[in-house]
Amino acid sequence: MGIHTCLLQFESQKREEMSKRVKVKVVKGADLVVRDRRSSDPYVVLTLGNNKAKTRVVWQNLNPVWNEEFVFPITDTNRCFLKIKVWDKDKFLSIDHLDPDDYMGEAEVDLNQLVNGVSDVKKDKIVLPTSKSNCFFRDSYVTESADGKRVQEACLKLRKVDSGVVDLQIECPA
Repeated sequence: MGIHTCLLQFESQKREEMSKRVKVKVVKGADLVVRDRRSSDPYVVLTLGNNKAKTRVVWQNLNPVWNEEFVFPITDTNRCFLKIKVWDKDKFLSIDHLDPDDYMGEAEVDLNQLVNGVSDVKKDKIVLPTSKSNCFFRDSYVTESADGKRVQEACLKLRKVDSGVVDLQIECPA
């Protein structure tokens, strides 16, 4: 195999990776921490690679329902981590004016199983159990549907705060 053939295969692989997309639905939050007097005004910031998206603010609610979908390109199928940060929207600037919104927690999801697929063709779903190394509040599942999509339901425990979970539904083509 010549250098030209290797370069063409590499370019083809990169184009395939670039054409992969993942759809993330931020479903809801529950038991979020209080950051205002009695409640919070939460919103979620999602980051995948160099791409960011933000949900709308749900005012005065510790159990918000967003049901918002975002589509992200997959640029590296070997290192695919979705980062989630939850913030409390403040109506007024803080005294130091550096960060007007209050931190409400964060989580991260490794999307490699979802993006790269089910390795055992005998299984129609992969169970991703909770562990100290991930943010799953309960076991997460990756399923492959008949129409060629992989779907992962994930309930994520927020880190660096006393309480809070965020439910996501993540989908990509098989």
